[in-house]
Amino acid sequence: MSKRVAEPAGSPSKQPRVGASAGCSRPHGRVVLSVGGTRFESSRTTLECASSYFSALLARWDDDAELFVDGDADAFQPLLSYMRFGKLTLPQDQGLAERVLLQAEYLGMDGLLASVKARAFRNLHPDTHHDEARPLQDAFDAEFGGLSAAIDDGVLPARYFAPVPKSPPARTIKQLWPAAPGYRALFAGGRFDHARPQWQTGLPADESLHIVSWALVEYRDGTQRVDAIVQRDLDDTRRHIGIFPEHAQLKSHLQLASEYTGPRTSDFAHWVVVPPTAPGKLLPISPGSVRGVWKQPAITREDIGSQIWIRGNTIIANGETLLVEWGGEKPDDVEGATIDYVMEVSEEDSHVRLSGDIFFDVPSIVGTSTELDMAFASVDGCTNEGGRIATKFFIPTSSHGTGEESATQLADAREVIIDGCKHFWHFSGAKREWVH
Repeated sequence: MSKRVAEPAGSPSKQPRVGASAGCSRPHGRVVLSVGGTRFESSRTTLECASSYFSALLARWDDDAELFVDGDADAFQPLLSYMRFGKLTLPQDQGLAERVLLQAEYLGMDGLLASVKARAFRNLHPDTHHDEARPLQDAFDAEFGGLSAAIDDGVLPARYFAPVPKSPPARTIKQLWPAAPGYRALFAGGRFDHARPQWQTGLPADESLHIVSWALVEYRDGTQRVDAIVQRDLDDTRRHIGIFPEHAQLKSHLQLASEYTGPRTSDFAHWVVVPPTAPGKLLPISPGSVRGVWKQPAITREDIGSQIWIRGNTIIANGETLLVEWGGEKPDDVEGATIDYVMEVSEEDSHVRLSGDIFFDVPSIVGTSTELDMAFASVDGCTNEGGRIATKFFIPTSSHGTGEESATQLADAREVIIDGCKHFWHFSGAKREWVH
């Protein structure tokens, strides 16, 4: 909705002597001014007709006396020019411009200040329409609390010179390239572990859409990410026409996967790329689509037979104290139990068994997380009843044996150990923010 406020009835550029008093009819007497130690000369009429301060001062002036004004000579010069010609040339220097405006207020130059506030208000609200019932300077004062407050807030003199700079777009698509047939984006409300969605109670299972093309997206902070442009099924859109009114208006069914909206998407947390089902074939994955997470386990098979103490998020084993994060439910505190069995974290349902039949998931050491992009995927071409897709993800690794040249090879991500101690933990997709 546009604002309906207006500028003063007479523009200062056309009526430079706004606020003129009866003294404007007096003869053009020569006046010598001393402003901050600098000498100026002007006519009585020029000073009286633009400044209530001079109008009152000259009413009791002795024609032979030099007038002393406690002010800033540099700031007074553009004000005197305005009094003479009715046009303000506000200095670009911010500090000097501020002193000019404050001195104009001190001298009671209401016409000049009305012009400055009206111009600043128009720059702030370019959709403003004129309304004689409410001058623009009044609207400016109502919004910003007057001249001094506007200067303190940085509104003046900046908005006198130019409108508020427009913020760059939240994101810009820099490049598009087609996606090979068969690629789909899988949206899920849970997390992605072991190359498949892990559902959480109360959240939708998944939704899968065709990927039309890839997009290189640049965000406002300069970061870039590969996104996918997906297309809803046309029949599905027609069934949910009340949910997708923008599709009916724009005749478009294309959306970035990271911005996808659908009948259940408000609960979706992640999306990942599902390559075409091609058994035995390695398929490239766009950077950022699927990542692997490796962490250093706090308990390994080397700890079997040793004693362990657990106190909240702290574990003491083999005389070493570790701060850990629990992958599953945190166990009760344990005092000196023996570690009977450890199943490595890269295996399915990894866990630790202590004496006394105490079980819990293997925790990881805080601060040891490493994330890497997946380079290739291999799909077996079938899914089970839960909609899970049997997929392996691969990353390039390098090996160097004694007396051998270094070599690069692809390895199943879940079997790779990073830095000799970090084991694979889970896969993650391009994450979406929760919508509440």
